[in-house]
Amino acid sequence: MPFSDLERRRAEPRRPRRGGCSRARVGALAGAIALAILHGCTRAGDGGESGSGEKTAEPVASPLTGTEGSDANASEAAPAARAAETAEREAPGSQGSPGSAGVADAPERADESGDVAAVAPAYVDPVAHLPERWIETAPGVRVDLGRRIVSLDAEVCIDLGWLEQIACTPGTREHESLVVLSVRPRDVHAALLLLGLEPGAPGAWRVEEGVLIEVPPRGPALRVRTRRTSEEGVTIVEPIERWIRDVNRAGEFPETRWVFAGSVMVTPRRSPAATAADREAGAEPPGGDAAFYLADRTGSVVGLVTFGDEVVAFPSVIADQEAVQPQELEAFTERLPPIGTRLTLELLAAE
Repeated sequence: MPFSDLERRRAEPRRPRRGGCSRARVGALAGAIALAILHGCTRAGDGGESGSGEKTAEPVASPLTGTEGSDANASEAAPAARAAETAEREAPGSQGSPGSAGVADAPERADESGDVAAVAPAYVDPVAHLPERWIETAPGVRVDLGRRIVSLDAEVCIDLGWLEQIACTPGTREHESLVVLSVRPRDVHAALLLLGLEPGAPGAWRVEEGVLIEVPPRGPALRVRTRRTSEEGVTIVEPIERWIRDVNRAGEFPETRWVFAGSVMVTPRRSPAATAADREAGAEPPGGDAAFYLADRTGSVVGLVTFGDEVVAFPSVIADQEAVQPQELEAFTERLPPIGTRLTLELLAAE
């Protein structure tokens, strides 16, 4: 997408975020989980190689990210979900999300030539029969514990071009992502923990003797969809797959069960000698010594290709180098709403 489009979108005034049903206890719990994600590192790791072959810091042990100690994940996630459910029961009368009535499929949209894109199959909401009760856990992040959904404030950032991400944070990968989110990746992770989900690990890939070796991501299954309100006041809900086109296959991009991979905790890649030299000179090492949540730095919230840093990952490995695996997925222009359209991205527990 031309960078002028991004600049125009960023210059547009932003409307206030839509609030959910704020509950102080649940919000504080989610905040504590997000801080634990940042400070849950227990040891420093040596540097490793990313899927693309670039040197990066190695994941370190954390009770929340799933890099080590899956039993700790279970002990953290289950109490979080139970505490959130208790807070919800003690605060009845919460509101549903705005525009929940009149859900409809997306209308047909003509391209520049006047042709109308093929109509997508009718979408059946698997939780439409359940009441909506939203709790705001962080700015731009809401959870519905009964329906097991995380809702994120977002807006469309491209309508043409190759895709490598579904959702990213501002100033990162908007040129190759369908939507940009007004949230912190660690807060998305914390919200998914409140649903009782345990993170797995992002995927990886490497080339050995000319052969592509793939390590698929792992974690509990999620569905990803968008929700927006039309000018006529009708709520439109669509699986995110409808906005993706595979140039090598006819028909619909198949609906997918995405994976709560959980990104990784890393420490800055600095040798002990370099760190000691910095401190002798009275300077702090670049980035400090503290571990950090990788997706907070890279902006990868919902990935498509395999960067190895995603909070939510595509279930199959797609190499992030065109020389290894040619690009095949692009924005479905005829179905995408205009750039700058505000909406929510919803992550639904699929298990």
